[in-house]
Amino acid sequence: MRFGQHWYRHKDEWRPGPWLPFPNLDQASDAECDFVSVLELCTTVDAYRTWQQHHRDHGRKPSEQSLSVPFRGPFYADFDSEDQPEILRMALHRALDRLRQRSGIDPRAFRLWFSGGKGFHLIIPANWFGLEGFQHRKLPTLYRYLTKELGLGEICDPAVYSEGRGRLWRVSWKRRPNGMRKIPITWQDLAQSTVTDMCQWSAGNVTWVPKHIHANEPNPYLCHAVKRAWDQWRQDRNKNLRPHFNRNPKPLGWTTERRQHQDRLISEALQSLPSTYADDYQTWLTVGMALHQAYRGSDEGLKLWREWSVQSPKFDARALARKWRSFNSNGRDRVTLGTLFYLARKAG
Repeated sequence: MRFGQHWYRHKDEWRPGPWLPFPNLDQASDAECDFVSVLELCTTVDAYRTWQQHHRDHGRKPSEQSLSVPFRGPFYADFDSEDQPEILRMALHRALDRLRQRSGIDPRAFRLWFSGGKGFHLIIPANWFGLEGFQHRKLPTLYRYLTKELGLGEICDPAVYSEGRGRLWRVSWKRRPNGMRKIPITWQDLAQSTVTDMCQWSAGNVTWVPKHIHANEPNPYLCHAVKRAWDQWRQDRNKNLRPHFNRNPKPLGWTTERRQHQDRLISEALQSLPSTYADDYQTWLTVGMALHQAYRGSDEGLKLWREWSVQSPKFDARALARKWRSFNSNGRDRVTLGTLFYLARKAG
């Protein structure tokens, strides 16, 4: 089963709709969803709806954490940079080139996309890792550990390895609210073209399908990397340790300069918002969710939201703290910094 999601235009903003279950990827694509889960959930639509109805009948709100079924699908990774996408492109190329040299795999095996926004997406088929047909409830966690074994942990965003109902990923060629599209690129494009070139392709109307190669047998290096990732996960689980890359409020690979630059942008954006924005409940929530996502729910983001909210006569410190704890940066209510910057530009 796959999940799909449509986005709708509400006034001047794009908002996500509910997660819709589909029997397979083709039906989700035929429904023209804007987002589709990158991994397959090993259950049926009927079984999912029965589980959902069971929770409703007992007066409980179904949460994505309580859906415990195995996943199946390829290795995937997300690479984002709001302020330095060209540096990210070069860093990603170097990391994949090192992986290519160590493993000996053909670079045409890397399935790459330019997201049309601030980064890149990567997929490597499961059969290269000896995982074809493999299903496990902790598969996203395995892939999160695997990014370190493959040398991608320093530039990869670990937030995409959510469990529950999995991770939604934008469908190729779908227009974003900014007019850009997620487009496939080749290894040569990543190495030889600039982000400016890719933005021009993304804004155009031409579509194409890059040629990829398929593995006849698993790659020994990648199979060994999977074993090391499993072993490390078991050791951390037995010691009740969380993955090291979840301890930072931002993904690894953020330099001090980049963090300071983002903090300055956020501060300027908040200062440019009129005080009436803090009075409007929906806008107040949107700003809070954007800060929660940017700072991974840390106290630093909460402090910024509180300092901005205090200018409203409706300010309630207890209500603000409750709302902050209810936000989920990886779920349906995920709002990014792009929305905050949009509000700042709208305010002049």
